[in-house]
Amino acid sequence: MPVRSPDPADATPPRPGPQMVPLLRGPVPLPPLTSSQRVVAAMAHLFAIIPVWGLVAAFWIWHTRRDEHPELRFQSLQAMMLQGVGLLITVIYAIAQLFFRLVAVLDQELSDTLCHINTVIWEGSLLALGLLALWAVVALRRRGRFDYPVLGPVLRREVLRAEAEIHEAEA
Repeated sequence: MPVRSPDPADATPPRPGPQMVPLLRGPVPLPPLTSSQRVVAAMAHLFAIIPVWGLVAAFWIWHTRRDEHPELRFQSLQAMMLQGVGLLITVIYAIAQLFFRLVAVLDQELSDTLCHINTVIWEGSLLALGLLALWAVVALRRRGRFDYPVLGPVLRREVLRAEAEIHEAEA
């Protein structure tokens, strides 16, 4: 009995996963990041400790290196998103501080208490974001890949979906 090779039409293609990129002929595994690419991806996350300039640095890394590797593009986008969350927290803090200072017209003691509570919450959230960024740096240096707990999987799914649409439009 002759040995038959499997028919490619019968095989179900793998679904895009964390290390898959949709291409014209279906998803293929990505090559791992090189050592220099890992450093650049880690730097995008590390700059989160410098409030607004970290966002600018992550954008610059994304803009200049986005075509080099899909994972590098994803890591810089993810760093920008985290730093955008930090900027949003800061804006909300400033608006709340302004509101609490207006409360001082009615009750100075209540205003001071609310301002102190708001400041503690703001500082704690920025500290947590900084620790997340440091966690990303360490993970990227060790494994070459990192997803933030909630933000990462959602962003990765959206990036893969957008890349698949681009490849379909090119076909």
